Amino acid sequence: MRDPLSNVPIKFKLTATFVGICFLAFGVGGYLISTAVQKTLEKEITFRLQSQAKAISGMLDAHLELLSRRAEDFASDGFIRTQLASATVRRETHSHPEFNNIAHSLQKHLVENKFPLIDALRDLRVCDTAGVIIAQVDTHAAIQMEEMILEVKHSDTLWYSSLFAYGSQDSTPVFVLATPVMDIQNTSHIGYIIFVINAISWVQKSQQAFFFASSDSTGKDMIYSIRDRKVNTLEIVRKKKTPFTTTTVLEGKLISASMLDHAPARPHAGRHVCTGGADRFGFQYTISHSGWKLNVELDAEHAMLPVSRIQSRFLGAGLLFAFASVILLFFPIRFLVRPLVAMQEAARKMTNGDFSVRVEANANDEIGDLAHAFNIMAEATEERTNKLEETASLLESRSMELKRERDLLNSVVLEMQDGLILLDRDGGIALYNAAAIPLVKAILGKAILNVRRPFDVCEHHSQCLECLTSVDESAKACVLDIQDAILEIVATPLEADGKIQGRILVARDVTERTRLDERQAHQERLAVLGEVSAVMAHELNNPLAAISMFNQMMETELPADSPFHEHITVIKRNTDACKRTIRDLLSFSAGARPEINDVNIIELISEVIHFLKPLYEKEEIAFHLHFEDGEMVVRSDEMYLRQVLVNVLLNAIQALETSGGKIDISSTFDEELSVVQVRIRDNGPGIPDEVRARVFDPFVTSKSNGKGTGLGLSTSRKIMEAFGGKLELVQSVPGNTEFLLTIPIEAPENAASLVDTPDRTSSKP
Repeated sequence: MRDPLSNVPIKFKLTATFVGICFLAFGVGGYLISTAVQKTLEKEITFRLQSQAKAISGMLDAHLELLSRRAEDFASDGFIRTQLASATVRRETHSHPEFNNIAHSLQKHLVENKFPLIDALRDLRVCDTAGVIIAQVDTHAAIQMEEMILEVKHSDTLWYSSLFAYGSQDSTPVFVLATPVMDIQNTSHIGYIIFVINAISWVQKSQQAFFFASSDSTGKDMIYSIRDRKVNTLEIVRKKKTPFTTTTVLEGKLISASMLDHAPARPHAGRHVCTGGADRFGFQYTISHSGWKLNVELDAEHAMLPVSRIQSRFLGAGLLFAFASVILLFFPIRFLVRPLVAMQEAARKMTNGDFSVRVEANANDEIGDLAHAFNIMAEATEERTNKLEETASLLESRSMELKRERDLLNSVVLEMQDGLILLDRDGGIALYNAAAIPLVKAILGKAILNVRRPFDVCEHHSQCLECLTSVDESAKACVLDIQDAILEIVATPLEADGKIQGRILVARDVTERTRLDERQAHQERLAVLGEVSAVMAHELNNPLAAISMFNQMMETELPADSPFHEHITVIKRNTDACKRTIRDLLSFSAGARPEINDVNIIELISEVIHFLKPLYEKEEIAFHLHFEDGEMVVRSDEMYLRQVLVNVLLNAIQALETSGGKIDISSTFDEELSVVQVRIRDNGPGIPDEVRARVFDPFVTSKSNGKGTGLGLSTSRKIMEAFGGKLELVQSVPGNTEFLLTIPIEAPENAASLVDTPDRTSSKP
């Protein structure tokens, strides 16, 4: 068994042993004696507190019963009953002068005949069943009785309130005793008599001597408190006596339930620890009439002072004998410990590298044999240390070479722009760099990824990640969508000694390259679409011109009363509509230079809506226009403004493709800023959160591949800023997406040179 005090010097252990024996003898004996005395004293104190609590609570209960009987006597007073009934009738009939006279008479009766009968009264009130105070003694009190009246109504007999402070300025602790008042025929309740009783006076008049029968001259060791049903607590203390007074005067402090902590209640029977940490004896007794708890407590430290003195005496005797033992052990320790200290110092020098140290072995006892064995050990240690130093020097040089190679390899792996993952033989991740974190998360999450392009024919596209990370598979490569990135991954087996020891995965981020290829392909498709639109418009204009010409010829040749004039009108109207649609298409796709002219904003909005009619009409999207009176003419480029309106409205239409709905367009003229503001709202699903902050950035789009380039809003904002205006996203939530176009009345002179937008195609972000 190992010595638990092996790190302690022998001189201290030997001394501590003798000192411990002294303390053990006197400590155990003192503990047994003091424990027996303490238990006896605790029983006596508890019995005394129990008797005192029972006696005090009985006296308080008797006084409370006396107050209750006095309240019932007041309630049976014929004058009070008749006056209260009359006052109630006058108040309900709004006879204020008569009511005031009755109330004054009733108040005088209370002050002169009732209030002096009870010393503990703080206030006396009479109220009707509605809680209206008819008369009261203390007219300056501002306490509210409404809540108490509500509780009194549920009781047909005496009712006791909780403890509370009287008024806002007066902190006297009081409680209310209320009893119902019957009419003179004893058939119905007509009101209540409310006693506001001074709690300290109530206790004072009960039997104050019992509260201090066991106290010392200061009374600080005894603690008395009364706790009501709502846990409001009244602490009672004795006011300090003066040389000129012999009567004991009580003081009290009311602690409301909100001021107490919410620690669980501790028992008050016997010795206990209060919630504040004080060690006390106590006993709790119930005051039967009110249901309150009387707590009588005694400070444990003061009560157990005799036991503490006994323990102190035993401790002093133990210290005296311990000191004598230390003196007697001085000489044995001196000749026993000094050689051991010398060997300890020699061992410390050996620890610091001095293996040539030796100790003197002059004695022939056990200490001398130990010194001789130590010298033999020192010689052997010195010889072996020299050999180990030579071996360590060789190992250190080789370790430095390996460290340099390892650092070089780590630098190469960590600084790689491509992601690198090393899998062990069991398929676990042994090494990866920062660029491979998205792929590592996908592997650990067992995600099912979108395979863009497999390296070779693969029948299990959904298990592509398992194929790449399988150690037994041959070399594989494919392109995957992982989070927001597109990675080209190459997986190769790792062989060593003719066996497969793992697998290496290299992931290259080709997101930008792929996105660029997709955008370039989409731009090419848009360019081809523009050319085809121009050719188709030109090809359609010729047949429409012929139809229009022959329709005019028919109109001139037919008689005036011919019924075919109606058909000619329909042909003309539809031909003009086709011409207008082709003209709008050519105007929108043409790449004209900016020209500053007068532009009617209302007419321009109407034309753009008509131009987009084929797109929104089939989706049953309703347009609601709200324009201020006036023409709203600005000096700007009509074609560029048309492009901005088309882009914003096309986004709103595309947002409502699957839900239907409406688009609100309103325009106002701001004379102070000299601008026209156009608000475009739709009730679509709104712009996604991940796109909303970057909605005006180039190539940012929420549409699927091939349906948008993400250039529409960025180009539109650039156009508006070039012409001195603004394009803003006011808000975007499900059911309400709003864009604001601010168009200046007069565009800058250099607006044409600021615009650089060769692509006028729209795109939904």
